[in-house]
Amino acid sequence: MDASNVGWPFFKLTEHGRKVIQQGAPQPYDPDGFLTHFKRIVPQADATVYSYLEEAVATFNHACPRASAVMLGCASEKLILLLCDAFEKSISDATKKTRYQKDAAAHWSIANKYKVLSDRLDAVVAGKKVTVPQEIFETIQAELPAGYELLRRTRNAAGHPEVPTAVEPDTVFMNLRMFIEYARRVYALLGFRVFVSASCAFSFAYSPFGSKTI
Repeated sequence: MDASNVGWPFFKLTEHGRKVIQQGAPQPYDPDGFLTHFKRIVPQADATVYSYLEEAVATFNHACPRASAVMLGCASEKLILLLCDAFEKSISDATKKTRYQKDAAAHWSIANKYKVLSDRLDAVVAGKKVTVPQEIFETIQAELPAGYELLRRTRNAAGHPEVPTAVEPDTVFMNLRMFIEYARRVYALLGFRVFVSASCAFSFAYSPFGSKTI
């Protein structure tokens, strides 16, 4: 009992609790605060992405790290599918659009769809046809592949019974924390439109969604 707890039940802030409070931004241990923070940082988030994240946070707080890892992996997969759809819709050349669709449909897996997308995005940077903003460059080259692989591997470790890999709560906690920045960068990338020029194999230009197609 102390000045803050004059009657039963008696509560005391643990050392871990103090660290959580001092970290600033809401943590996954605070579901409402964490999800509100996500919506503030990524206000345009797709309803499916948010639903999976919401369930990932809930299962994490019910001591179900494997379930949480699977839900977070699903949220990441939906983000990748949004990128794939946006890229496909932005291709104005019919031949190149058909080639992209064929490559993406060569295998049903998200890994294939991601690779097809990633190869095209890498061409944006390598082609040097346009000046790519620094954050978009970093997202294409590092943040997107790193976030995608981390969440995919954790999801596979949790969701494939033939792979006897433990998923630690600390790992899921860190994945939840990084997901907000990962999602923010994906939506920043979605804020640009990639156009494929008919003049060469891979010529790209960026402009905000809603602009006139080249």
